[in-house]
Amino acid sequence: MKLACAMTAALIPVAAALAGPTPPVETYCFSADSAFLEGCYDPCDCALFMTQDVRGTFDLRFVERKDPIHVRYRVSHVNFRARLGDRDVYYRGGGTYEVTGDFAQAHRMVLDLVDQDGAAVRFDSGSIFGGTSGPTYPPIDIDLADHEFVCFNRVWQVRSEPCEDRCRADWDKDGSVDSRDFFAFLQDFLGGVNEGGADFNLDGTTNSQDLFDFLAGFFAGCP
Repeated sequence: MKLACAMTAALIPVAAALAGPTPPVETYCFSADSAFLEGCYDPCDCALFMTQDVRGTFDLRFVERKDPIHVRYRVSHVNFRARLGDRDVYYRGGGTYEVTGDFAQAHRMVLDLVDQDGAAVRFDSGSIFGGTSGPTYPPIDIDLADHEFVCFNRVWQVRSEPCEDRCRADWDKDGSVDSRDFFAFLQDFLGGVNEGGADFNLDGTTNSQDLFDFLAGFFAGCP
């Protein structure tokens, strides 16, 4: 038994080395022309409301390049917020992003999110013209709807690129570091709804080191 345990312990670092380095992660931020819409698209007839009072971030991790014209990414730590009329809209979660094609490229983002009331919602762009297979972390310009852009929909118009500067301790992405960030991180650390768990240090896993690193950032605050 002791020999088996010793052999297992010895093999763990070897397996980690064979797996190779963890792919890097880029945090994306909404640009000023991002928006949230709610209401009717064709063929239905009702009002369509739009707001650009939105904030949004998400982490994008390169997964694989199947060939020169097919690139896959993992989307995690999605935090989208909007002020629509007199109410706040808030979504968290994660999903996937893919770019395919050569001269006529197409891209698709699918996000499985949970709203401020705890309801699960899937936002899907469908496969549409656009996207780029390089650089590794390109700007992303894509619209995602919860009902395929037919009749009543909620739509995120995502206009984003890697953030120039971002304080990771602001876990709920509301622009400040306070107790709400602590509880949001704790929820994710203990198995919350946010895809990617609580991988604060972006090393590809969620463990006690993420908790220690978050607490250090939390007490240090943000500039």
